[in-house]
Amino acid sequence: MSNQVKSLEKNLGMNVGANPAQAADLGGATGPSFSGRAADFLGAHQPQDFLDRPYVLVSGKGGVGKSFVAAALAALQVDLGRSPLLVETGDRSYFQELMGLTEVHQQPQRTPLGFDLVCWSGEGCLREYVLHLLKLEKIYRMFFENRVMRALVNVAPGLNEIAILGKLTSGLRRVGPRMAHQRMVVDMPATGHALAMLRAPLGLLEAVQVGPMASNSRDVHALLREPRATAMVVVTLLEELPVTETLEFVAAVKREFAMPIFIVANRTQAAPAPQPELRSLIASESLNEDVREFIRGMMARDQSEAHARQALHEGLRQLGLEPETCVAEIPRYWAAPPLDMIRRAKEELRKSLMTSS
Repeated sequence: MSNQVKSLEKNLGMNVGANPAQAADLGGATGPSFSGRAADFLGAHQPQDFLDRPYVLVSGKGGVGKSFVAAALAALQVDLGRSPLLVETGDRSYFQELMGLTEVHQQPQRTPLGFDLVCWSGEGCLREYVLHLLKLEKIYRMFFENRVMRALVNVAPGLNEIAILGKLTSGLRRVGPRMAHQRMVVDMPATGHALAMLRAPLGLLEAVQVGPMASNSRDVHALLREPRATAMVVVTLLEELPVTETLEFVAAVKREFAMPIFIVANRTQAAPAPQPELRSLIASESLNEDVREFIRGMMARDQSEAHARQALHEGLRQLGLEPETCVAEIPRYWAAPPLDMIRRAKEELRKSLMTSS
């Protein structure tokens, strides 16, 4: 048993007690730097537009419609002649019922919108990675399906997140089973969890500094910081709290990662006429009070969105981003089937994203 344990530690790179002097520079004292490694993976690839990157990540405050936007982005990739994989991260699929699928799991399956879809959990990705290294499922079960080891895996900080990111980037890094898709749109968790996921590889390197896990974490982190490889789409509503959280998230991503950022303001509700015309309409004696109240509600909503839009644009400018080139708006769609709403949102995104890089 002791030899098996040593073999497992060697394969997984679990040398937590490594001498810090051996890895004082997490980029590797003798190996290529993070950026150098990413450049090796990418070769001469130069993005032609915002979506022309191996990984387009989508996040946003809970409830703003990030999954909806992720599906629209994947559908747009299909229109551009690409074959994207839409990746859900977590244990349950948002798209299963919406797409009319019986099940969404680790293996890709085609959707009615033309792209492939998977749902990757941390546990499933970790299992696949370990089985690829150990080759024998019996050994995997011996170590990872007993009560003690499962408890350690569940509490290990960032392990599930690293497993998902490792699976996501494995094709470009040529690690693990072959990946058929060269471009992926990733439906990330909400902003707080998404930021923790992005930070996980570097966090692991502080604890595990040698071995395959350390090497893989270096490479994943390199790709997250390579603007030719990874882009971030942040979805928000034109409301105070979502805009505030969006700006905080964008500031952190911009500070810690070099990926380009695009903002999508979802479910906007522009008033059907300018405010002066609506005020004149309210003053009309021919309207009953219920209609007047409805128009007042539209005006209040319009003013609230205008203030949130101004705050968003001013905040982005303070962060060094130009709202004119990095913000798109998707209107609220009423009484339309979900797949039709995704197709309409796709066309709204096409107008802005195809001119961004």
